[in-house]
This record gives sequence, structure tokens and C-alpha cells, in this order.
Amino acid sequence: MELLVNFVCPDCHGVLKEIAVGLECSVCGEVYPQNSAGKVDFRLRKSKRVGMSWVVNDAFPAGIGASFFMNPNLPKPAVDFKPFPAPRHFTPQLLTLFPKASSPTSKMLDIGCGDGIHKSLGEYAGFQYFGLDYNDPDAPFWGDAHALPFMDQSFDLVIAMAVFQQVRFPMVAMQEVQRVLKPGGVFLGTVSFLEPFHGNGFYHYTILGIENLLTAAGLKINYLAPVQHWSALEAQAHMGLFPKMPVFLAGLMVLPTLWLHKLWWKIGARFNLKATEKMRAVTLAGSFQFAAEKL
Repeated sequence: MELLVNFVCPDCHGVLKEIAVGLECSVCGEVYPQNSAGKVDFRLRKSKRVGMSWVVNDAFPAGIGASFFMNPNLPKPAVDFKPFPAPRHFTPQLLTLFPKASSPTSKMLDIGCGDGIHKSLGEYAGFQYFGLDYNDPDAPFWGDAHALPFMDQSFDLVIAMAVFQQVRFPMVAMQEVQRVLKPGGVFLGTVSFLEPFHGNGFYHYTILGIENLLTAAGLKINYLAPVQHWSALEAQAHMGLFPKMPVFLAGLMVLPTLWLHKLWWKIGARFNLKATEKMRAVTLAGSFQFAAEKL
């Protein structure tokens, strides 16, 4: 059965077997029942201790911060997504970096998938779609980003759109992404920076923070940049200052300040070589987007 081939116990990674009420781990005996929607609930049934080790010193990590000065040339898109309007949080840049499935068995994991908004996108690119969310009733499966219920090296593509700011232990979750990715597999996502507090967010990431999180997990960053047309001013207006107001209208409320801000930086660039447009965008980003791969 496809389900049993791809899934393992999220606690001990043991083999699962079908039982009347769901799935049972053949190693630790934990049972993962079906929820009210008839989908398997892979959330941890008890606390799980995770051991991790880090090399810590007082030196600024080599390579961290290089993205400040990189201007990556985006490749020609592997998939033509013109028939699809970009889903929420998916930027034109990330669509350009979205890979094409290399075989009919290529698999994609959508962490924090909600109701599976990216399913049609993944399947259009040729992937078998696996969606995981903590508690959305319309998600294909329920599970925890800290303990993914999948075998090692299961996926050719993992996406996490505006998810990691809501993860309590991001280093643990990022190690899980690295574990389930195949060598050469791609990880695409976005994270909040200067957006308002979401109500269930633990961390908002600077460009150094997300770069460190990705590289510390052993992932190679191929693209890291602010999400365009989503500055801190626009994010604060739509999500904090004027909640529920349409995006375009909230943007109009801060447009004069945004124009003055850009003008001020242009004036400053005449006197300070560091006051570049790239640095301005990084400083005032509402969120960041990234593409990384497992070597």
C-alpha cells in the first residue's frame, strides 16, 4: 500500500501496519488513528526527546551574510505555470525555481499545507503530492513538523510557505526537512521578518537568521531574497494597522511614506556606498523567500 511505503512512525521511525482504527507502529506499538475526516492523525501521542549537537564559537560563521551581496540570476523556469495564478505566499521567483518532477514516482511534501492549496501546482509539475498540517480539517494528513512521519530521503521537493515562524523548535523542524529530502532535493519556502505578530508565531527571521537556519541543517542556499512588493510598511498596514482592509487599500494608506522612504535612501546612497537598493530591501522586508537543496 502506498501509505505504508512512504510513512513511518514519527516517534521511533518504525514500520507501520494497518489496523481497524488506523495505523500501528510495529516497533513501539503507538497507534495513529483516523481523525473525524477519515484521515490518519500522525501527530505525536506523547513527548519526544530530540538530541542535537552544534559547534559553537565566537567567530561569525563563514559565508553567513553572503546573500546580502549576491544577485542570483534566476534560471529559465523548469515548469510553465502560466495557466496557474500564483497561490498565496508563492512568489513569481519561487515559481521560477519550482522543479519539474524527474519521474512519475517523484514526491513533493507540503508542510503546513492547510487545505492543500498547492496540490494542483505540484501535480501539474509531475509530483505525487503529500500535504501535512497540524490541525486543518481539510489537510490530507495531520502531523507535526518537529517529527515528520516519513522515511528518510522520501521527497524530491519540500515546500513550507509562511510556516517556520510558527514552529516552536525551528532547528528540529529544519533537521526533519533535511532528513526526508533526497540528495539533490529542493526546499522552497517563505518566512516572516517585519510582519506583525501573527498570534501563533514564535520567531520572525532576519536574512541572517534564515540563512543560518538553513545552512546549519546542511542545506545549500541557492536563492535568498526579500519577498518583492511586501515591505514592512505594507505588511504592517494590511496585517496590523488596518486588519481586514483589502491589500491594495492598505497599501495606499502607507504609499506616501514608502515613496519618501525610497527617496531618502536614494539621497543617502550619494553619501554612503552601503545604502544600496538591495540593502534597503533587506532592511525593510516584510518577509523573505528562499530556495535550498540537499547536497
